[in-house]
Amino acid sequence: MILIMDPWLSAEGAFDSAWFQFPRNHHLARFVQTKLEDRTRERFIYISHIHGDHFDKPFLSRAATAQATFVIPQFRQPAFQDAISMFPSRNVVVCHDEEDFIVPGGSLTMLVDDHEFNRDSALLLRIDGHSMLNLNDCKIHDRAANIEGVDVFTCQFSGATWHPTCYDYPPERYEQIAHQKMTQKFEAVTRTIEALQPSFFLPAAGPPCFLDPTLAHINFEPVNIFPRATEFLEFFAERHGSSKVKCVALDPGDSLDAAAGMVKRVGSGERRVEFREAVRSYAADYADFFAEFTARHVGAQADDIYERLAAELQRKLDNFPLRHRVEIPLYLSGRETDSPLARVDFARGVVGLTNDISETAYYSVAVPEWELQRVLDGAITWEELSLTFRVVLHRTPDVYQPHIHAFLVLQAEDLTPYCDRFQEEEARQERIVVTAGGRSYEVDRYCRHQGGDLSLGTIVDGRHLVCPRHGWRYDLQDGGRCTTADATISAVPSRSP
Repeated sequence: MILIMDPWLSAEGAFDSAWFQFPRNHHLARFVQTKLEDRTRERFIYISHIHGDHFDKPFLSRAATAQATFVIPQFRQPAFQDAISMFPSRNVVVCHDEEDFIVPGGSLTMLVDDHEFNRDSALLLRIDGHSMLNLNDCKIHDRAANIEGVDVFTCQFSGATWHPTCYDYPPERYEQIAHQKMTQKFEAVTRTIEALQPSFFLPAAGPPCFLDPTLAHINFEPVNIFPRATEFLEFFAERHGSSKVKCVALDPGDSLDAAAGMVKRVGSGERRVEFREAVRSYAADYADFFAEFTARHVGAQADDIYERLAAELQRKLDNFPLRHRVEIPLYLSGRETDSPLARVDFARGVVGLTNDISETAYYSVAVPEWELQRVLDGAITWEELSLTFRVVLHRTPDVYQPHIHAFLVLQAEDLTPYCDRFQEEEARQERIVVTAGGRSYEVDRYCRHQGGDLSLGTIVDGRHLVCPRHGWRYDLQDGGRCTTADATISAVPSRSP
């Protein structure tokens, strides 16, 4: 049996050519295609979710997929399954959460996380007496920790979000937030390794590399949410120097024989070259690509772009039942000088155009006009726009507001299901007791962000309960209020002995 998982191999990058693979792996496209052409074995392709750094449409359109079986998660919205169906295949197997799919020599078990914000999945392979858990980007660490008998574990160790990357923070504040988020991610991965005790851990699913000259500075920031594998391995070694888990950073082309416990290194070794030197060489190879990219896109927007933008934002607002909960306006504009602003008034349910910001409390997003054009033309989604990192955001006060975030990154047709799901999560009344700083508190069991199970959370500083999925931190001594968002888990001192 041959199983290909999330092959991201095309040279075009992802998210409108904002993200690129590092180390480079484009040379492996032919190798993977050869595997897919092997008629002596059954071939399967697992795609975890729709993001372009996992669902590589350019590569799949050129690959020999006709005799392969796609294995994908079952999401409530049909967009992902519809997109997969466009590729020729022997079959498309759509698996529900925790559903087993029998393959030669064993089984595949799908773990699905479907929360409108995050539609993702993980895959557990049990083949010929060995097992591998590929968590990739899926942040269900609380669920993964309960799986037994994993030989090889791999997951994302770096960030993949526009906060704080695209926010207009001063450098000191930016580094403070980035360091906290990086540490939270490292902690979550480390706790999962501790729980699973695999023979091998393979740091994967990040970080990307930014070759667009307008984004290249992200590669060289002293602290950000995109640490390299060596930084995580150093963190883990310091925490668990005597661990029996072998942590191995593989380069493209390297291989692991889990049964024999052997690593074969045949990759380019680009990861081991001085990082700045490797990235600058990489970027130099793409100089002509981005010269053509800029000529093709920049300055190509239509004259009526802001009227179209206001109309699309109004369509989103009309599909947003929870808009009345947002008390401050959102401004969305081009990054170009003197561009008008689309003002979203959630309370009144209207969108209009203006030339200035009149409030002291507001959110704002500035986007290159050519990227706005791409979204309005349907060439990229709102979420893909957010992941281009070509946007600049500001919020006063600096508090995360999940409904504004949802309004920005979701398609119009996804906003009503988001609101329904959010209210379902709110309605869950289960309470648990946690102990911190020698005191016990009754709290809501599920995180107000995306439903992480707080019974599996950790206590920090004797007072903060931290969600095991995305690191949301709740202050138990302040009624369970989130320290970075407008949310609470209603913590009260417990009466239990």
